[in-house]
Amino acid sequence: MLKIHLIRHGKTKGNENGRYIGSTNEPVSPAGINALRGNISLGLYPDCDAVYTSPMLRCLQTADILYPDKPRFVIPALAEYHFGLFEGKNYAELNGNTDYQTFIDSGGRTPIPGAPPLEDYFSDCVSAFYDILKNPKDTISIICHGGTIMAIMRNIYPQSDTYYFRSKNGEGYIIEYNRSTGESGIIHKIGIEK
Repeated sequence: MLKIHLIRHGKTKGNENGRYIGSTNEPVSPAGINALRGNISLGLYPDCDAVYTSPMLRCLQTADILYPDKPRFVIPALAEYHFGLFEGKNYAELNGNTDYQTFIDSGGRTPIPGAPPLEDYFSDCVSAFYDILKNPKDTISIICHGGTIMAIMRNIYPQSDTYYFRSKNGEGYIIEYNRSTGESGIIHKIGIEK
């Protein structure tokens, strides 16, 4: 049985300001670093044999903080979604934009101008996830993004709404994967609210 920890990166300035920072390569903010360290002191992050991470700076830094001595593998397909016209902007800056209002009214299901198809992004994340599961380790941590986690969890639980699996910064899920049957299941959520 393989145990997987899906962990969202630490908070960035863009996260603090409610911005869509998918492909924006921001570092973890000082407050985000402190929050991750606080979570470590609470014992929220289980040990692992290896770490797989998005190539984005915020994920690499989170991996350094949470698992400084573990072998690390950078997986480009774990990178966050590019939000097209919305990239780098927050609600206040997009307020009144008809494309944004349509996106919000649809529950985040309509295309974003200038962004790739969301289903293609989800498919790439899921493919990368199942490639990672071929590793010989028993326990791994995947440091990635909120969108990546939602894509993976929606694949495991297709009957659930994608946004049900939103994770706060520094939080996520622990999953068991049976290599023989290919079945997956949540053990529990990683975070303050369990």
